[in-house]
Amino acid sequence: MKNAFSKTTFLFLGLILTLGLSAQKPNQVTFEKYLAEVYGAFERGGFEGIKPYYAPACVEIGPDGSVTNGLAAIEANYKAFAQMMDAPPVFRYKLTSWRMVTPELAFLTWDTDDEVHVMGQVIKGNHTSSGLVRKSDNTWLIEFSQLTPKAPMPMPYEEEKKTIEALVAKANGCFETLDAKGFASLFTEHADFITPYGFKLNGQQAIEQTHAELFASPFGEFFKNNKASVKDPNFRLLDPTHAVYSWTDVTPYNENGEKKEDKNAIMLLLTKASGQWLAESCQITPVQSMPSMAGGQ
Repeated sequence: MKNAFSKTTFLFLGLILTLGLSAQKPNQVTFEKYLAEVYGAFERGGFEGIKPYYAPACVEIGPDGSVTNGLAAIEANYKAFAQMMDAPPVFRYKLTSWRMVTPELAFLTWDTDDEVHVMGQVIKGNHTSSGLVRKSDNTWLIEFSQLTPKAPMPMPYEEEKKTIEALVAKANGCFETLDAKGFASLFTEHADFITPYGFKLNGQQAIEQTHAELFASPFGEFFKNNKASVKDPNFRLLDPTHAVYSWTDVTPYNENGEKKEDKNAIMLLLTKASGQWLAESCQITPVQSMPSMAGGQ
């Protein structure tokens, strides 16, 4: 009895799955053909070709976010844009999903690759599109459509990171040009600066004076002739006006024909004031090999 029940259950589930797939496939084909029909009509006749596929009270959201209400307004927009085009646009499209809301109402999504020739320029784009279509007299009419450009979502801190990276690049550039004043200008008035030798400088003025002396010394020629690069950067936005940026500063140089590297681990605490990021504190630590503890007694 148990085996008979199990077999009956599996047969029943299999029948439901088969019926579901059978229903899905015709609808998939229906809407793939529908997209081909609409885009084909546009390619052959422009807006006049696709006008019969719109419901009179349709709504369209364009790639710029503008909302257009009604077929007459949509037609006016298309005609105004067509006057600027040098050639008919080219569309490549693919149905990505469909869902029957009711037997006469369906929601579709599809991807498009577009190529538009406008006033001597070729504009290419990738978009995610969607449409709500209603069946009327055996024809699917567009009640709503939208076109959204595909673009990577900007991280909230990405622009801040780029600004601070530019500040670090400018600081290294000041070492190459021996610009103590420019270097100090990247710090707040009361900034703290810990040198690779453990000395602490207090304030922008002390930072400028010490680096002016450093650049005037024999070390100045070293900085001029050997360019530092940023390795293994790490950025953290603590809140909208405070950030930490750390990296390893690597300066390659030659000593008696032998290639060497000067490495320093650097950490900045930065503050944003009046829209500008400045260093609040800086600590520089020389990168050295860990001394062996073996045989240390």
